[in-house]
Amino acid sequence: VTAYLNEQIRAGADALMLFDTWGGMLTTDAFRSFSLASMRSVLAALAPGADGRPVPTIAFTKGGGQWLWVVLIGVAVVLVAILMLRGRAS
Repeated sequence: VTAYLNEQIRAGADALMLFDTWGGMLTTDAFRSFSLASMRSVLAALAPGADGRPVPTIAFTKGGGQWLWVVLIGVAVVLVAILMLRGRAS
């Protein structure tokens, strides 16, 4: 999946979508261990776009609305880490 998405980036894609069709059928623990962990791994390995910036990416889990809070917390943690690395967080 990562290699395919990176090829899309190299071809000039303006945005990407990572779609999980089975995640909504998992328990919360299984979602964290399998679906979310796999999505994070793929997203972390994506190459930057031609301008050197990350390509906007949509990660969607069919039937996974009950875990939106898990994903949002993860996004917030990543954003704080990025800001800290750049010296902008206090």
